Amino acid sequence: MVMFFEIGYCVVDIVNFILAYRFIFGEKIKKDVGKYIFLFFGIVILQWVNISFIGIEKGLLNLIYGFVAVLILGEGKIVKRLIILFDSFAVTAVFINFFNYGFCFLFKKDQQEMIEDPVYGTIMNGTFLIFVIIYLLNKRITKKDYNPLIDFSTDQQCVLSLALFCCLFIMGMSQVFFSYADIPLNIKNFFCMLMALLCMFFIIVLVWLSNSIRMRDTYMHERELADLRMLEQEKRFGIIQNSNEEIRKFKHDVKGHMIALHNYIIQKDCEGAEEYLNKIGVKLETDGSRSYTGIVVLDAIINNYRREMVSKSIEFHWDGTCSLSETHIDLFDLCTVFENILVNAIEACEKISSNRIVSISVQMINKKLCIIEKNTMSGNLVLDKEGRPVTTKTDKKNHGLGTKNIRDVVTKHDGMIKFTGEDGWFEVALHI
Repeated sequence: MVMFFEIGYCVVDIVNFILAYRFIFGEKIKKDVGKYIFLFFGIVILQWVNISFIGIEKGLLNLIYGFVAVLILGEGKIVKRLIILFDSFAVTAVFINFFNYGFCFLFKKDQQEMIEDPVYGTIMNGTFLIFVIIYLLNKRITKKDYNPLIDFSTDQQCVLSLALFCCLFIMGMSQVFFSYADIPLNIKNFFCMLMALLCMFFIIVLVWLSNSIRMRDTYMHERELADLRMLEQEKRFGIIQNSNEEIRKFKHDVKGHMIALHNYIIQKDCEGAEEYLNKIGVKLETDGSRSYTGIVVLDAIINNYRREMVSKSIEFHWDGTCSLSETHIDLFDLCTVFENILVNAIEACEKISSNRIVSISVQMINKKLCIIEKNTMSGNLVLDKEGRPVTTKTDKKNHGLGTKNIRDVVTKHDGMIKFTGEDGWFEVALHI
């Protein structure tokens, strides 16, 4: 029975590390059932061997198990994983120590004697597990977005590790001092509980600080998006103004064209009328606008980029089998999608000297809008872990926003998006 609780104590400790690693610090872990089973049975066997033959101190051994668990289940750089594991160990240790000394203080028990009891130790280790379960249930019941309690950058995480190490050192030294000091048991338990409480308060301050930083970053991100939207709106307004100006010029010229054609008809000069109509047709083909989608604003944007492609010797092909005027997607989102697709396509074509082609196909399938854009490109397409193209520009912070804007629209409408690239062709397919 003692062996059973010793193993249980160890397993609960590792579960605490993993839960803190995943839900307190927000680090990803692999969803591989086989690795979890292997880890569980490996810990059970090693713990049995240690209890029966070796006798390594359980706290140190559990930390080693935690390192192994994070190496097997964690994702990302190993150094960062180990730093956050130590932070997870420190947070769980402070939390459990507070409840441990609080229990000993209330029931006037000696902490050292109590912690050596595997049943009591397992129960104490379960307090953090219960806390995390309550936290997750609350998130699920209130349907709030999950955010890690502490979300720091790597540099901030290193500073946090140093601070938590100092907390553990002070807490450990105080416990050693009070264990050897000749003072009443209740006073020992009270001051040790107080030290753990102060460390918990420090962690709570860190949580508050992390949330403040996250709220600030969210606010800055929203401001950047708002500024980008304003710039997009100004740009679209300029495009629409230019389009309206061209329409006014065309309307102004129509009257003169009609008079000229009328004179040819009166003079029965059919050849002259035909030649004049051909001239008008060339002018309209060169300068006029075309209706692609049935939406004036969106057509103005597409025509603007079509003219830019003509000036840069880029072929533009449009295969639209439907009008977008009846789609459920709002105009702003449609403009965002087509504008960013066309901008990215033009930038890709500018990097090659010949065979510059941009092709867009639009159709409705099962009441869903399907957009497929293809363009020629140089080099190979590189995708990140989420399937997004990796920008080749050095300033990655301020570039790659076009692709993100498209994905945001797709996500908003519960759609799908896929990027592919092979044989000198880039393709993005959207289903929204």
